[in-house]
Amino acid sequence: LVAWACLATGLMVLAGLGLAQARARRGEAALLKALGARRGQLLWAWGLEFGLLSALASGLGLGLSLGFGWMLLTWLLDLPYKVPWLLLAGLWTLFSLCGAGVGLLSGWRLFRVKAAELLREE
Repeated sequence: LVAWACLATGLMVLAGLGLAQARARRGEAALLKALGARRGQLLWAWGLEFGLLSALASGLGLGLSLGFGWMLLTWLLDLPYKVPWLLLAGLWTLFSLCGAGVGLLSGWRLFRVKAAELLREE
């Protein structure tokens, strides 16, 4: 239950980051649209950026949890330690895709607006 609460909190923080980034990058999106970038290209770039950030964050988190789990089991409890590589790969993929999805959803409205409207607001 605590782990799910932590994951939900992390997704909310990521969504907030995505919304803040969308507001901060309105001018960049408008300029790229005016120069001919299509909505699909902008969405792909946005998703790739959030996916890579999520992959980095989840890799760091999983790596630290492995290290602390190893220290706890071997040093404190004197138990053997076996790394569940398949589970870790699945979790890393899931977290990376969730991060990319949250990033895309948070910036979705920005990519639906026409470039002229965005440039008028700037």
